[in-house]
Amino acid sequence: MQTVFLPTSCRAIECIASYIHNQSSFVDLGCGDGAVVEAVARANGAMQCYGVELNESLCNRARIRCKDLPNVELFQLEISNFSLQVD
Repeated sequence: MQTVFLPTSCRAIECIASYIHNQSSFVDLGCGDGAVVEAVARANGAMQCYGVELNESLCNRARIRCKDLPNVELFQLEISNFSLQVD
C-alpha cells in the first residue's frame, strides 16, 4: 500500500491552532510531518499534544519539527493500535 501525503495548508493550520483552546489535550491522527501538532502545541503551551503517524519517514520529520516542544508526544504506529488514557 502506497502512502500519499497531502500537507495541510498554512491557512488551515492557523485556523486549527487558533480554534483549539481551553482543552487539556489534542490528538492528530495521521499527523504527517507534524505541522498541525506543532502549531497547536506552540499556540497552547499548557495543552498536551499527541501525533500518530504510520509512515516512518513522516513521523521522523514530525519528531524533528517538534523536538523542542515538551508538550508533544509522537507515535509511529497504525491508528487502530493507538490508545490514549487521559486523566
